[in-house]
Amino acid sequence: MKKILAVAVALLLVSGVAFGEKTKVRWYVGLGGGSDAPTLEGQKAVVEKFNKSQNDVELVLEVVTNSNAYSTLATEIAGGNAPDIVGPVGIRGRDSFKGSWRDLEPLVKKYNYDLSQFDKSVVDFFRTKDEGLVGLPFAVYPSFLHVNKALFKEAGIPLPPTKYGDPYIDEKGNKLPWDLNTVKLIGKKLTVDANGNDATSPKFDNTKIVQFGYGLQMSDLRGYATVAEALAGVDAAEAVDYLPRMHFFDAGGAVTIYGDDIAYNDVGRLDAPGPRHRLYLREGGWEYVRE
Repeated sequence: MKKILAVAVALLLVSGVAFGEKTKVRWYVGLGGGSDAPTLEGQKAVVEKFNKSQNDVELVLEVVTNSNAYSTLATEIAGGNAPDIVGPVGIRGRDSFKGSWRDLEPLVKKYNYDLSQFDKSVVDFFRTKDEGLVGLPFAVYPSFLHVNKALFKEAGIPLPPTKYGDPYIDEKGNKLPWDLNTVKLIGKKLTVDANGNDATSPKFDNTKIVQFGYGLQMSDLRGYATVAEALAGVDAAEAVDYLPRMHFFDAGGAVTIYGDDIAYNDVGRLDAPGPRHRLYLREGGWEYVRE
């Protein structure tokens, strides 16, 4: 079975031998981002630039809408007509076609491709036990926080750090690592009931919340499971079962960082019914491509 290169950056490793006609290399887009209109021009520009840079390989862009991309690719693979490159691809896309990806490690060594340009942990993320190095970093999905400075000030809680790698300095001057556990702690301190008690207080009434400390503006089951893994110390499979408690209470009964009552069933969206005070929100950015 033909093996597929998992991310578009791998096209740099393709070496075509041209005798008369160019070697055609198909780049399949749609499993992740890339099929929406605003991203198409950038991808077309990559194809044009690459095709003009040499005379051996013709890179052909094949874009399929995300809703059809999985079934289309499955049909192409089953019919022996698989594309050469697929990307951008996230976790879901990668795991939906296990056994189809080509191990890039031999190509990296053969062409002495410099992996040091990428963060090592990100490269290692694409290494699997059964298939080897199935992809290379193509883009990042950054996150950022919306912070209500006035309500932080009212609560006497210092603002989150603004420089990557800096610790969080709490109201007592203690340095805490800026990780999900610290985000959770701040979220509890900023979650308040009708009597003015925050979620760290034994008097906190979780049935009368008037202010939620934190909410996820954009996420899905993958994002929630990741947070559950980090905070509950469970693996991905257990995290799915843990989620119903994570939406509103953690194992100890206090409000989690999600900050929305499961009764409202909208996990941090600004248009959710019920109490609307939230002191900070995580916003998931879409795709930033690394050139």
